[in-house]
Amino acid sequence: MPKISVVMPVYNSAKTLPRSVESIMNQTFTDFEFIIVNEFESNDGSRDIIEAYAAKDKRVKLKQLTRHEGIANSLNIGMQMAEGQYIARMDADDYSYPVRFERQVSYMDAHPECVLCGTYFRQVAQGLEPILIRNPCTSEEIKVRLLFHCAFGHPTVMLRRKAFIANEWRYDSSHRAEDFDLWTRIEGEISNLPEVLVDYNWHGGNLSITNKEIMDKDACEIVKAQMRRRLHISTNNYHDLMFNLDLIASKPFRFDLIHEGLRLLLEIEGKNSIYRYYNSEILANCLCDRWNRYVKVLFSRFADERLGDFSIANVSGTRFSDSVAFHFGVGRNKLIEEIKFRLAYLRKMIKRASRVLVFGVGEKAKSFFSENPMMLNNVVLFSDNNGRLWGQEFFQKKVCALTEISPLSYDWIAISSEKYYNEILDSLVSTHHIPRQIIADLGILRMIKSIQEEE
Repeated sequence: MPKISVVMPVYNSAKTLPRSVESIMNQTFTDFEFIIVNEFESNDGSRDIIEAYAAKDKRVKLKQLTRHEGIANSLNIGMQMAEGQYIARMDADDYSYPVRFERQVSYMDAHPECVLCGTYFRQVAQGLEPILIRNPCTSEEIKVRLLFHCAFGHPTVMLRRKAFIANEWRYDSSHRAEDFDLWTRIEGEISNLPEVLVDYNWHGGNLSITNKEIMDKDACEIVKAQMRRRLHISTNNYHDLMFNLDLIASKPFRFDLIHEGLRLLLEIEGKNSIYRYYNSEILANCLCDRWNRYVKVLFSRFADERLGDFSIANVSGTRFSDSVAFHFGVGRNKLIEEIKFRLAYLRKMIKRASRVLVFGVGEKAKSFFSENPMMLNNVVLFSDNNGRLWGQEFFQKKVCALTEISPLSYDWIAISSEKYYNEILDSLVSTHHIPRQIIADLGILRMIKSIQEEE
């Protein structure tokens, strides 16, 4: 019986398959079987490549499917064939470093309680600098991370086969984010090794890119199911955006979502004090980070500056509610009321003034208004530092030099750039003497639209 069973699903991967297979065949730890599951419709020569490797090395085993199964069922089929003590995942377009198996087997042997072990990895894309992904490493940290996000690179994981068989842990084909779903259902110790051992290939053919909206909705349902299962939270009481902020592009925006987000985070903390599934201090830090993300995504810098630092960046402690209450200078029971009061003030301000001058007509602005054309209704003019653009039209509105625009013609300036926001803000205040309190980012347009729709 081999120590490791490597399971790789394949679908029309002839271009990338040889490099991925070679990265497994060149592992320093050699006691493995290599199960490659070729999808029924995979017809680009991938099967010929697999058969050629199988003819040269008896460790390579081809499983040719005779009907369409999809990735989740393909993985389940490969895992059912596995005979090793451990099951290592691998994808047909990724690359495992030579010592990957050696490192993971050493860790799993030394930690028999561990049922799932991933690693750091690099996200690589043609023409771009690699991005290092450092997921949390300890079991307690990973559990908390899984509350809202996937905490493993799928092609990095090694599973303890005995535990998966005993608990009937399988991929669920009803999910597009089948790995995220599976990790949230696992009970036991889980880990990530703090070493880069896989290059994850990021390209247009990735399911997570080509089906992003579907994946985002599925991730939302997985998060909700986990909260119902672990903490007995009635997720129907909350907007889907509270569970996956990536849905903001496809879900209607509501002005009161920020205090709804706070309600959810307070309920998570309260329920965990009863069921004690998550480490309280790690959870408190997670909830603080989540609150800051709510503020950033829903209300942007505008809310931070207009409402006295609405977010609680870098606040941590054993209780999220105590941290937030201390930050806002109120009692814990008054938190929601305080947020509602501040929102009412913000709504009143925006209702009185809704004319927006957008500064910056680069790719960010182009993308934003292409996706949100209705936001243009409150844009009176565009401006930019680039003098060559002055006098031209951008989305059928004139681009002007800022010095030519009367301050009486707009109520707000929205900076479109995220990368250079602070530099532009400083320039607008110091050079053009524009009051800081009327400068925001593009989130101000979303808030204006929300208020107008409420009326």
